[in-house]
Amino acid sequence: MYEDINGDGRISSDADYIKIGRSPIPEMTFSLNLEAGYKGLTLSALFQGAALCDYSLSGAYNNTTDNTIFTRAFYGSGNSVLYLVEDAWRPDNRDAKYPRLRATTNANNAWASDWWIVNGSYLRLKNLQLTYALPKRVTQALRMGGISVYLAGTNLFTLSHFKYLDPENPGVNNGYYPQQKTYSLGVNLTF
Repeated sequence: MYEDINGDGRISSDADYIKIGRSPIPEMTFSLNLEAGYKGLTLSALFQGAALCDYSLSGAYNNTTDNTIFTRAFYGSGNSVLYLVEDAWRPDNRDAKYPRLRATTNANNAWASDWWIVNGSYLRLKNLQLTYALPKRVTQALRMGGISVYLAGTNLFTLSHFKYLDPENPGVNNGYYPQQKTYSLGVNLTF
């Protein structure tokens, strides 16, 4: 549904566009680095996030070119994400979340509207690391400066209004490869 903002009886990009949402560039970014230790154990965590920003999941450029994966089933002549195919409008899914999909541009589904605006705020646990350092008496007996073992993880969880997209990527309109969780186990030796 689109609104005739100027009341001239027709909906057009030159007369009915108004500002909706905030900028995709966050007005606030933040991080929190925590570290706690007890005897040989150390736990460190890095949280990061952003607030006061919005992302538009759809919209059309002035020439009506569709700029979103959310209104085309086969972005760049490739595949489409499963959630989009499953929850797009079709005759047997009239209560769908997303508009009808097409293999080609469909400006009617791509025009910017506040329906496509999503709060871009997020909080992510970017890094978490647990380290155990062997006692000095053990390392000295082995003629080592230090020995520690660690278990670390990256991108472990994210609190966000996006269910399927990475909120760190403000260019959500043109597709991306999502952030991956990574885990590592290691040993640090000091001679």
